Amino acid sequence: NYICETVKKELALTDARFLSIPNPNLYSISPRLRHKKTPLVFGYLGRLEDDKGVRALVESFLDVSRQIDIKLRLAGDGSLKGVIAETAARESAVEYSGYIDSTDVGTWLNDIDVLIMPSLWAENFPGTAVQALMSGAPLITFHIGGIPEIVKHNYNGLVAKVGDFAALNAFIKGFHDGDYPLDVFSANAVTSSDDYRYENLSRMFLKAMSNFVADVEISAAK
Repeated sequence: NYICETVKKELALTDARFLSIPNPNLYSISPRLRHKKTPLVFGYLGRLEDDKGVRALVESFLDVSRQIDIKLRLAGDGSLKGVIAETAARESAVEYSGYIDSTDVGTWLNDIDVLIMPSLWAENFPGTAVQALMSGAPLITFHIGGIPEIVKHNYNGLVAKVGDFAALNAFIKGFHDGDYPLDVFSANAVTSSDDYRYENLSRMFLKAMSNFVADVEISAAK
């Protein structure tokens, strides 16, 4: 929807009609309901670049980890790989899993409790967020791009203003302290992930095509 609305606005397509249906990907993901424990394991999975907010995430997370018992597990590749690896070697609260193949994403997600997605650029519709929900991991993220279409604040995750890492820290502490019940958020994550399952999206696509054909036939008849 974010892309559709952007195109509509930039090209002044005031009378255009749009329908967005996410890619009906088949993911090998098994849900695991999360519960409050110590330490909670937070995760980041994706490109290791500044525009993904990775460097700022690690720096802010370390501040919080000196107050409470939490872990941050990162996976991915990019120009910040060396920085992340060095930090993980130095700081016990940070772990670096290296590059994760797509076939191993489900296993990696099941080993974390909450996924953090601190992107500073307008993501479209990140599949990692959908996979996290399917695994039962709620998200902590920023309100940017298409992410708010997936992550509903105070339901299956927590959403902060873009670049507000202080808010992300507060969310992290909130999960740790029980202010945000992890078991409830996790159950909501699994429930909301049904919207992105292959079977449901396939039915949406077929219905959309049928409606399109019907509209064309009506227009032709006129």
